[in-house]
Amino acid sequence: MEVQIFNSINDIKEIDWNQLVHSDDIFNKYHFHRALENSKSIGAERGQLPFYITIREGKELQAACVVYLKTHSYGEYIFDWSWADFVERSGHSYYPKLVAQNPFTPVINRKFLGDLQFVPQLLEEIDTLAKNLKCSSSHLLFLENKESKKVSESYKSRSSFQYHWKNRGYKSFEHFLNSLKSRKSKQIRKERASDLLIKVIEGSELSNFGSKFYALYQSTIDKKRSFAYLTPEFFNYIFNHLQESTMLIAAFKEQNLVAASLFFKGEKKLYGRYWGALEEYKNLHFELCYYQGIEYSIKYNYETFEAGAQGEHKIPRGFEPTLINSAHCIYNELFQGPIYNFIDQEALEVEKIISELSHRLPFKKV
Repeated sequence: MEVQIFNSINDIKEIDWNQLVHSDDIFNKYHFHRALENSKSIGAERGQLPFYITIREGKELQAACVVYLKTHSYGEYIFDWSWADFVERSGHSYYPKLVAQNPFTPVINRKFLGDLQFVPQLLEEIDTLAKNLKCSSSHLLFLENKESKKVSESYKSRSSFQYHWKNRGYKSFEHFLNSLKSRKSKQIRKERASDLLIKVIEGSELSNFGSKFYALYQSTIDKKRSFAYLTPEFFNYIFNHLQESTMLIAAFKEQNLVAASLFFKGEKKLYGRYWGALEEYKNLHFELCYYQGIEYSIKYNYETFEAGAQGEHKIPRGFEPTLINSAHCIYNELFQGPIYNFIDQEALEVEKIISELSHRLPFKKV
């Protein structure tokens, strides 16, 4: 068995890497990692340096894990700002830290690629790397259930939740609406009324939309007074190299693009990621980010539609609270106990919130 660690996906052969990646897992595909790197959306200057940990037996790549050396907690969606504040106020450094994640992408997928029997070895490499880099902690975000069980002996499991839409065998969007309480379905019909032209943009047509969509993405960043994690080159890259997994749902007024939402397509899951609008239209965000995604999921038999990290407003639109698993290892025992106690208390609160939100779902009682 040979362990190698690389700082660039470009140092690994595409065919070797992609044979570890499930066909449903867009965000671990070679070209997605390459898009982040080559566009300089990640890197040392962004406070997010990648390490590609690989395990080979002979010439065959058997397993891999991507971790990032981070000097901040931006773009993670599993929040540890309070932990950082606690550690820093105690006179110690919380950063740097190691994080296994898909940058700026809060989706449940594999963080340990290939054969899961190699998870213990990969964890050992993560911990060794963390100590060599003088990290305070290591974090594994948005784990699949089977991964969460594999790491539970050495890492502290943490619960959070998102809102996911689940396809219950709907034949059409109208069929979905008929499963909702009357008041909720009427509200959605009202919100969908519009004179804008809505169009799905896929395949080679995407290659013309890199700069156009970046302008929309930047408009959302400006309105929120946030930071643009992704560069224009990122969108140009994915619209040319990940066309089979990417689409835009766009709104036009008199043939002029006014808004769009970016989606990624797996085999069984649809993912909504970014959106932007050059003009304000009432309920257009709901249409492009939620209703069009639901309609597309029904049409093409997607089992699940993940439309982003947060938003209690998704509940009346049929998105269900869904448990999210992450795992954390705090190396300094001075802080390990208090933070792990926080995680235990948080888990009770998350369980309570999920139960309460589930009672607010808009579906008719069977």
